[in-house]
Amino acid sequence: MTAIQGYLAAIYKSIGVAVGGSTLQQLLTNPDFETGDLTGWTTNIGDAGSATVGAWGYGINSQGVKIVDDGMGVGLEQTVTLDSALTEASDCIVRCYAKLASGNTVTLKITFLDASDVELDSATRSISSTPYLGEDEDWGLWSILTSAPVDTKKVKFEVFSEAAFTWYVDNCEVALMEQIAGAYGTLGVNLVAEAQDTTTFASAQANDGYRSFTMTLKRADEIPVTTYWGTTEEYPEIDSDTPVFVALFTQKGAVKDRFEFWAYIKGVEHTIPLEGVQNRNITLQVNGIIGATKEA
Repeated sequence: MTAIQGYLAAIYKSIGVAVGGSTLQQLLTNPDFETGDLTGWTTNIGDAGSATVGAWGYGINSQGVKIVDDGMGVGLEQTVTLDSALTEASDCIVRCYAKLASGNTVTLKITFLDASDVELDSATRSISSTPYLGEDEDWGLWSILTSAPVDTKKVKFEVFSEAAFTWYVDNCEVALMEQIAGAYGTLGVNLVAEAQDTTTFASAQANDGYRSFTMTLKRADEIPVTTYWGTTEEYPEIDSDTPVFVALFTQKGAVKDRFEFWAYIKGVEHTIPLEGVQNRNITLQVNGIIGATKEA
């Protein structure tokens, strides 16, 4: 497969948010539909449309939603009410896996509201029938990396169609995060069954100078990376039980083509090779699927 140019990795820590008295990392209820039904979700269905949970999700033995749009529009949505409004802006990742009939589009949307239901901001992206780099059985990862503004009290996730065709959705996600490190140098992946090889990327500080990495399959176990942090700032403490979110950007500028995955940090080696910069060699233990997404 042709190598893809890449230059930057960003590592985020998921922020636990109080919802209904519990601290949540993933804000959505029943995000992968493994309950076997639409618990937690609201459906907007036209006269003869349908949204049905069954064994047609993304992955082995996975539940997912089959959506039949009769031309009147069909969608799934879920609104999460935070116990307290945000007092500062937060990075936010919004994702789902989807499979569409050829030539059609679906919309993924996130909306941030205040306590009075006034819209503070929103972001959308179009889901097409042609996934970035192509996923098994035409499934693709569709993702929005955005910001939840100050005073956000409610977060509304939506995925919907507006034409007559059949499509599928699975593994939905909304999480608030903060960036804790950038990474540079060599990224090597130990390939196992269903593995993805992402070999190198360049300096996160310079944001230039391309190196190559190549996607093969879909899973990996452990990835060694080098992170940087200025010595005048406090390097964040991360324990091995805290999941981190990794975004591997493949292009410069406003285009946000990237690989994404959740991981745990296993092992940290600390060095200071240059004045003013700390290096920590860390090992990421990948937790789940490495997905590729394309976002303009």
